[in-house]
Amino acid sequence: MLKELLKPGFYEELESKTQSLCKLIDEHARKNNYELHMQSIASIFWFTFSYKRAQCADDIQADKMSIFRQLHKLLLEKGIYLGPSGYEVGFVSAAHSMEDIEWAAHTINGCLDEIMA
Repeated sequence: MLKELLKPGFYEELESKTQSLCKLIDEHARKNNYELHMQSIASIFWFTFSYKRAQCADDIQADKMSIFRQLHKLLLEKGIYLGPSGYEVGFVSAAHSMEDIEWAAHTINGCLDEIMA
């Protein structure tokens, strides 16, 4: 495992996949005027149901957790497993291919359409 982690570009590739996922979802949300912002650090991502970037946990609106619960339920039904709280983060791993990332973004966007449209 350590050899894999030390390969040149390993972490950059993880971050690139995560940014791709977030970009695909953010673009869809903006196109549809959904109150959603994807945030990420390295291979970690999370949903903020706001037009603004959250700077701290207090910026996450508790009254928007009902949207996250709906999204979480729909995604579970479609095979995407997120932490059960809107205050938790998701992770992209080296095992995820770009095809996986695109499928996940497409699936998430479809669920957002179902909830927010």
